[in-house]
Amino acid sequence: MAPTGKAARFLAAFLAGTLPALAADLDEKLAPCLACHGAQGQSEIENVPSLGAQTASYTVIQLFMFREKMRVSDPMNEMAKGLTDADLQAMADAFANAAAQAAGRCRRSGAA
Repeated sequence: MAPTGKAARFLAAFLAGTLPALAADLDEKLAPCLACHGAQGQSEIENVPSLGAQTASYTVIQLFMFREKMRVSDPMNEMAKGLTDADLQAMADAFANAAAQAAGRCRRSGAA
């Protein structure tokens, strides 16, 4: 059975390597990031860094460097190539905000 609707667009964009550029909103642009870097900011994949402890300023610089191929990692260069400066900032802010929220939950629950 062939995928339809949103699933078909996602699959087509993924296969074409243009997923971030075609994403309609921030949540869709972040989805591929979260798949590797972890939904809670903690990566469970070897050699894929966790973004949960990073500041927005650090993350936006790294994303910019990947987009401009000043930092080379084929998957990241591909994912960042269609992103605007505003996309980079919004994504960096989202990761920084998610990290702050996760840290707050840990303090409230007594977890280290």
